[in-house]
Amino acid sequence: MFGRLLTPRHDHTAAARRSSPVGVLSGSPKRVAALYDIHSNLAALEAVLAAVALYGPDLVVFGGDVVGGPFPAETLKRLSETSRGSR
Repeated sequence: MFGRLLTPRHDHTAAARRSSPVGVLSGSPKRVAALYDIHSNLAALEAVLAAVALYGPDLVVFGGDVVGGPFPAETLKRLSETSRGSR
């Protein structure tokens, strides 16, 4: 799923950075993971976070519809742990 857009972090060459669909932030190429429509689906969130970790993004963005499903408290706790651990 992610392989079509990004190569794994260890295979990220200068040529790949120049052609990256991610764009440029702060003057240098960055890898951005954008996660939307989580809907408190904790199992799916865990699977996506594991896949995203393989690519080592510089920034993870969480947008819209985070809660509103089966595990809202657990989902917010997991996202809180994720955002504290990234920089």
